[in-house]
Amino acid sequence: MGIKKIKVGKTTKKAGGLIKAAKTTLGGVVSAISGKRAGGGRRRGKMTPERLARKILVERLKKKLYKLKYGGR
Repeated sequence: MGIKKIKVGKTTKKAGGLIKAAKTTLGGVVSAISGKRAGGGRRRGKMTPERLARKILVERLKKKLYKLKYGGR
């Protein structure tokens, strides 16, 4: 006979979910009080003229590609 696996009941799963939900809520409250974002996030750099120019160029190229693909003027 093999080793029996312990079954995880619904209550255990729910308890884990409740703990996670409480932790998320608490993190939001703490960040609101302290005025800081919780979880780091991605830092955004300044929009320099070079970045803006590249962004505009990419948008123009996308537009040209769309016209080539689907036609139109």
